[in-house]
Amino acid sequence: MASTQTTSRRTFGLIGTGAIGGLVLDAFESGRLPYDRAIVFARTRRPSIEARVLRVGGAVVDDLDALIAARPAVVLEAAGHEAVRTYALRIVKSGLNLILMSIGALADETIRTPLEGIARQQGATVWLPSGGVGGLDALAAARALGDLERVTHRTTKHPQGLNTAPYVVEGGLLREPLTEPIVIYRGPAREALQHFPQNVNVAAAVSLAGIGFDRTQVEIVADPSALRSVHEIHAEGRFGAFTLRFENAMDPVNPRTSRLAGLSAVAALQRRHGVFRFT
Repeated sequence: MASTQTTSRRTFGLIGTGAIGGLVLDAFESGRLPYDRAIVFARTRRPSIEARVLRVGGAVVDDLDALIAARPAVVLEAAGHEAVRTYALRIVKSGLNLILMSIGALADETIRTPLEGIARQQGATVWLPSGGVGGLDALAAARALGDLERVTHRTTKHPQGLNTAPYVVEGGLLREPLTEPIVIYRGPAREALQHFPQNVNVAAAVSLAGIGFDRTQVEIVADPSALRSVHEIHAEGRFGAFTLRFENAMDPVNPRTSRLAGLSAVAALQRRHGVFRFT
């Protein structure tokens, strides 16, 4: 049953004040978001963030219930997989809409299945931004009547953007400086998301739009000469074939995040009030 509580159309919520959250606050502060107020949930109080939000008429809270009580029109999550596990279900249970940036968490069926069920029951929508790529609409179209048969996703990054991934740390990889590109992982997207939770949210978006986490094949390349994060997506099937390539500038705050991913969060907030919407 959908929630009957009234939401504030001109208020948005934000979880996470890292690279993506910071870019969202930049957009809000410069008047590029169609909202009058921001409610920022931060478990650790940071005076610089709090002063910035207060300056533009927002509020910072350290309790999720306080964020929910404000009834924002939408809550944008940009705090990582653990935040999705901890907060996403409570948000949609309250009937609030959610923009999910840490899409990789949805590879876990114990998270995705109840989240989908509760969202349907409460009449809430979970928006999944494209992050560091585009063309997800084409993947979804190719899948619509079962035409999509094969999807491969190759990600190339500088070793600096990969060296803290569990797969790399546990395997003792990338300890020595590289002189040429090497493939450090090849396999299904579901496993890639477990091994590289901070690096392949894009693979989750591609999997959800296309043929799923187990059939989507992922290849991760460490390249010491890479100045940008590169994503190459190739899809084939009865519809034909297409290849998408994205060369993303790395965010100066967090080299594991592309600037385009942050921009997709801003665009997701902007589009919710648009008359013409891309689908």
